[in-house]
Amino acid sequence: MGGISPQPHLISIFTTTTIFMLIEQPPIIYRLLYPKTLWRVKVPPAKKTVYLTFDDGPIPEITPWVLEVLDTYDVKATFFCVGDNVRKYGYLFEEILESGHSVGNHTFHHLQGWLNTPKKFLSDTREANSLIRSGLFRPPHGHMIIPQPLLLRKAGTRL
Repeated sequence: MGGISPQPHLISIFTTTTIFMLIEQPPIIYRLLYPKTLWRVKVPPAKKTVYLTFDDGPIPEITPWVLEVLDTYDVKATFFCVGDNVRKYGYLFEEILESGHSVGNHTFHHLQGWLNTPKKFLSDTREANSLIRSGLFRPPHGHMIIPQPLLLRKAGTRL
């Protein structure tokens, strides 16, 4: 990994995405419809805490660089992985785990919930979890239709 230097536009994307994710709020309708979903982690007010998450990987174009930056600053993150990327780049997935980071399921084919039947969405999530083996789940684009979170929770997934 040493000496990895991404293109300037990748640094910009990384920085913008990180800042955007820190201030993003899910729509109130989602929070009302899915009250048992983990939207925020409660931390004692005196403790300064930032939770970093990365979606859609692992991919060879950026994951090694992200891991290197996190390692440089001794920071841990959660990677919500796409199952097909884990299949293609299993060595990067293993590197994420070996570096002490957490992983979560982001479906196998990056399916948007509201564009797929609950049966297909659940099947795709299960296929991803056969590789990722995590109880954490983040839906691509944050979109699901009403029965999908219920079915995922029933299957033991933490949203």
